[in-house]
Amino acid sequence: MTLTATSTITPEQALASLLAPISPVDHEQVPLSMATGRVLAKALIADRPSPAIDVSAMDGFAMRLADISMTAIPIAGELSAGQPPMSLSPHTCLRIATGAAIPVDADFVVPREHVTESKHSIAVHPDRVAMIRVGAHIRREGENASIGAYILQPGAAIHAPAAAALATFGVCDPAVFRRVRISVIVTGDEVNDDRGPSEPPISPQIKPWLVRDSNGPAMTALFASFAWADVQSVSHVRDDLIALCTALQDATTTSDMVILTGGVAVGHKDFVPAVLDAIGARTLFHGVAQKPGRPFLGAFAGNCPVLCLPGNPVSVMITARRYAIPVARALAGFSIREAPAESVRLIASIEKPSALTQFIAVRHIEPGFVRALEMRGSGDCVGLGPSNGFVEIPANQTGIGPWNFFNWN
Repeated sequence: MTLTATSTITPEQALASLLAPISPVDHEQVPLSMATGRVLAKALIADRPSPAIDVSAMDGFAMRLADISMTAIPIAGELSAGQPPMSLSPHTCLRIATGAAIPVDADFVVPREHVTESKHSIAVHPDRVAMIRVGAHIRREGENASIGAYILQPGAAIHAPAAAALATFGVCDPAVFRRVRISVIVTGDEVNDDRGPSEPPISPQIKPWLVRDSNGPAMTALFASFAWADVQSVSHVRDDLIALCTALQDATTTSDMVILTGGVAVGHKDFVPAVLDAIGARTLFHGVAQKPGRPFLGAFAGNCPVLCLPGNPVSVMITARRYAIPVARALAGFSIREAPAESVRLIASIEKPSALTQFIAVRHIEPGFVRALEMRGSGDCVGLGPSNGFVEIPANQTGIGPWNFFNWN
């Protein structure tokens, strides 16, 4: 397959074609204590008003408006948070704590600092009397949310405030989309695969004409901070048509998404397009007008997206960040499939336009400003190491920006 007509597709078009067919994975229930970072699958609906009863917004005294000018208002009792409401007798007040239920017949709460207090009575400061209104310092039943109100919609990540809301309305085991199962297949005869059974995955002893696998660890690291994703396998397959066919067939039947690196260009050992045809996958595009990562191929094997990335490590990391994360987010059930990119400016202008969209590795200098890093091609993972992410410069554009910035985490 040659990269000609289809390679004019833009990054936006490529991503849109990948996202269009996707439906979220199934959901499950997990304990709230284990739900942080997961994606909510069912709406949170208030099972009671919030607050569930009128409560005090201050530490002070609950009283009637008619008694506000009394010079000595007897303290008839005390209300703490968590107690049922009490009745308020005429011409008396009740000491009340923040969050405590408002007494029956009380019109307002006067803050403790606005009264003169003795052992058994209080007097409201004269300069405050005219300022107090019915309802002052009372949080009314249902003012936050009424019963039956929608509090959280499906597709929201469960963070600390969301967990608080779930607990507030009695959801101990929220329904969340299960983790997205991701398989990574690293191809290439040049990748070292001669480890002994006791050697670590990244072998310290390899021949100089071989390379250690950086793509597998990079993909694992890219998704490691996401509680909704599970890189369940990273495997290496040599440039062999039958072996690759078997590996891809297995991966697409056990995973929600497959990321494959290498074997996707036009070389005589780039077998990926043929393998996709052999397993009955549907290729959406082969080639995107971008640099690096032009040979990027997107396909579906049944409902499983297969993202076939060029093998060079810079291309792998950038195309995975630009495309694989939004695709995985769609599978994970996020209502916003592609999180908005940050906008930054370069400290030095890009003066040479390109007919391709350019992804340029950068490092933050100060808030809102980045410096382009010197790179020596799409194989230079050493140069990419110090980067915070990359900017995307649309085709035929130059200057300092602002440009969309994609971070690594």
